[in-house]
Amino acid sequence: SGTAEEVIARRPDLVVTSSFTPIATRQAYERAGLKVLMLDSPTSVADSERQVMQLADALHLHARGIAMVRRIEIALAKAKPAPGDTARPSALLYLSGNLASGGGTLLDELLRRTGFRDAAADYGLHHTGNLPLEAIIERPPDVILMPSLEDRPSALRADVLQYRTRLALFPRRLENCGGPVIGEAAATLASIRRSWRGPSSIARAAITSPDAIFGSHACFAASDPPSAIAVAATALEASGEATRLRPICSSTSPSER
Repeated sequence: SGTAEEVIARRPDLVVTSSFTPIATRQAYERAGLKVLMLDSPTSVADSERQVMQLADALHLHARGIAMVRRIEIALAKAKPAPGDTARPSALLYLSGNLASGGGTLLDELLRRTGFRDAAADYGLHHTGNLPLEAIIERPPDVILMPSLEDRPSALRADVLQYRTRLALFPRRLENCGGPVIGEAAATLASIRRSWRGPSSIARAAITSPDAIFGSHACFAASDPPSAIAVAATALEASGEATRLRPICSSTSPSER
């Protein structure tokens, strides 16, 4: 279950924690002589790239970190709108149920970098928060991004707005898009943006791709948010050698409990 005792007993090379990890737990790791690195949820591309380098340096893999940051930058460059494409369709990105992403987040930056205008502020949402169907029904954005249609709020949004706006699936795992996941998240958003042909082009787009595969050696506390773990668990995927990361504890963000 990922208790401090279980983590300590495994003697990992590195314990990756976050501000969601209780202070007492972090102190227990340190008293046990474990190497601890704290990573919070990045709110920008620059923050995420700094985290990649923090982790790479903590594991003495600086060159691997540099290479990963370079791949992120290349992916972002490819995801930019084409020259002359100045249209900025409004997009609203739902994380789950009625919880929508707002400004000041990594997802907000990725929307802007891939040619969208984040519509959250249009409905008074200035950060991540609750945004029910009633708040957007009279003036829906050009595109609504959702992780699935499985929960009732998402299904209701799709039923009511399917003929008034574009609905696209943006996988849940890409919403926690720190580290190398940024590249795939940006490519997915760019694909949706490039298929947009104006307000009359109403269509559903299902975007699928393989889940990230983790390797071995570091441990993540059960209270760490998926975004921090995504950074840590995949940041050394490029090493391809003996040092690979394996999350040996479950992870759940406070919003998912």
